[in-house]
Amino acid sequence: MSGRRDHGEQHIPHWVRPPLGLVKCNFDASIKKQAFKSKYGGVVRYSDATVLLCYSWFFDGCYPPVIAETLAFRESVLLLCSRGTTSMLMESDHLKLVQVFHSKLSGISELGMLVEECHHLSKKFQTFLLVWIDRRVNEVAHHLAKGALSFSNKNIWDSSPAFIFPLICNDVINYVVVATNSIIIA
Repeated sequence: MSGRRDHGEQHIPHWVRPPLGLVKCNFDASIKKQAFKSKYGGVVRYSDATVLLCYSWFFDGCYPPVIAETLAFRESVLLLCSRGTTSMLMESDHLKLVQVFHSKLSGISELGMLVEECHHLSKKFQTFLLVWIDRRVNEVAHHLAKGALSFSNKNIWDSSPAFIFPLICNDVINYVVVATNSIIIA
């Protein structure tokens, strides 16, 4: 016996829509050592779960995970700035990135300078939040990052590309199922 009590409740991580007025961006990075590439991707959605855009691309070079995630974060923020987004909720499954961003780390290290640039960029938004999420909730962004080397150009889609549409649908279905079986406090 482990001493753990099971009350019959199981927490299943699921995508949660952003509060009204915020746009949510889930982003992720991936490293392909054999190709010497760091890849990233993301999905941006409105509070009704409609996809605003998806993107996927890569950097030359095989970076440590926290640097690759921070580069993906920066590229995501730059893309959203260029699209005129004003209120942003960013979600990452990389806990260290979120912790470093909130610690306001700066300095002459590569990570410190990238984080400082991200802080500067975040000030261009009226509302800007960066939060950590469970990896299982970030599947769409993860698949976009993993697939980045399949494309020869930077890809930005103004809707859900066919290869991730089932994952988008799964997010919405899981959200609806959880929302109807739970009390949601917004």
